[in-house]
Amino acid sequence: MKRAIAFGFCTFLMLGAAGSAVAQQRLDAAAFARTASASDAFEIQSSRLAMERSSNPRVRAFAQRMVEDHSRTTAELAQTAPSPVMFGGPGTLDPRHAAMLSQLAAQSGPAFDRLYDQMQLAAHREAVALFASYATTGDDPRLVAFARTTLPALRHHLAMARRL
Repeated sequence: MKRAIAFGFCTFLMLGAAGSAVAQQRLDAAAFARTASASDAFEIQSSRLAMERSSNPRVRAFAQRMVEDHSRTTAELAQTAPSPVMFGGPGTLDPRHAAMLSQLAAQSGPAFDRLYDQMQLAAHREAVALFASYATTGDDPRLVAFARTTLPALRHHLAMARRL
C-alpha cells in the first residue's frame, strides 16, 4: 500500500506496511538491478544535496555515510549485474526518484532537513523491502548473493534514518 504524504508544499510517496509495489512482485534480474541502481542514485544525489544545504551536523554526518555506502553498493552492482545495460548505469534516476529529488532541491533550512529525513526513511524502507524480496525470490544467483550481503547494511541505514 502506498500513501502520499504532504510535507509543506511537497508531496512524495511513502511506503505502507506492505512495502513498495515493486518489492511485492517477483522481479527478474534486470528489473531488480534497475530499481536498486535508481535507489542508490537517489540516496547519493539527495545526500550530496544534504551535505551542501544542511547546517545540522547529524543530517550532514548521515548524508556523508549514505554517499559513501551507496557509492560502494553502486560499484558492486555494476560489477555483479550480468550487463551494464541491465542496471541503467550508475547515477540514473527513475522518474519517481527524479521528482523526489526536485522536491527536495526546492526546500531550504529546517524544511529541507525534515523532508530529507522523511525521504530517507521512505527510501530505506523501500530498499529493504526490495532487497529482502529479491534475496528470497531472485532469478540470478549473483544478484541474489548481492541482495543478501547488502541487506544488513540497508537495515542498518533504516535504523539510522529512524533516529535522524
